[in-house]
Amino acid sequence: MMRKTLLLLAALGIAWGATARQTLEEATDSIRQIYARAQAGNPADQNEVGGWYYRGRHVPQNFQTAAQYWAKAAQSGNALAIGNLALCYQTGNGVNAPDSLRAAGLYLRSIREGNNALFDVQKRAAREGNVFSAALVAQCYADGIGTAKNLDSAIEYYTIAAEKGSVLSQRRLGLALFNRRQNERAFEWFERAADAGDVNSVFMVGRMYLQGRGTARIKRCRFSAACRTRRTCQRNAHARRLLYRWRRRYPQSIPGYRMAAPCRRQRTCKGRLATGQV
Repeated sequence: MMRKTLLLLAALGIAWGATARQTLEEATDSIRQIYARAQAGNPADQNEVGGWYYRGRHVPQNFQTAAQYWAKAAQSGNALAIGNLALCYQTGNGVNAPDSLRAAGLYLRSIREGNNALFDVQKRAAREGNVFSAALVAQCYADGIGTAKNLDSAIEYYTIAAEKGSVLSQRRLGLALFNRRQNERAFEWFERAADAGDVNSVFMVGRMYLQGRGTARIKRCRFSAACRTRRTCQRNAHARRLLYRWRRRYPQSIPGYRMAAPCRRQRTCKGRLATGQV
């Protein structure tokens, strides 16, 4: 983890090492000018000063102040500052709590804005087995962020993260394989994500059971995805429509079929139409 952090700091333009505890009063005129320009709102200098506070150079170390400077520079579109702010959310330094989803979004934005060094560092960390980096690099390849779109590479990196337990990567890997019509592998990953509680994967398992894709079509269920879909119909409109179609096609397959009466009347539990194709 420490090695990855050092690599990220280098990619984000934050030098790290033994530095003299030089205060602003002792600093050269050029250092004081950078600080003054940062105070005046220059994004590049705000990013630089944020780095000072992050590692305690020229100023006392203060992660919260570092995050504040980087947030200001990020608002102006500074790619390095966006990546630096992502580091804060990934580690929890300078923010209320770690937020991996927000960190990933900021890293992707930084790479999209041209921070190619950050993509290279994340790719290196992914190949060393880092789950967060593997999922991030996979999304870059899937969406063409900082690199050309490459579904094969996206599948490769999603697999790294999925095998290490990333539920989101398991679902995204399932979708990538589903779109490639590799149904058996897709079903396997959807089922693993569904077992971990991912609602969208629960729906996909139910859909594949209904369509007979990647698994045998079933008419009678014991612990089938159709039953799982029933448990999540309140949270997923597609699941409500799927369950409605299933009940119409196989009225005896699910215990308590009379409970589906609102669906047969084409109304969901929220009063919305439940008709249409899945």
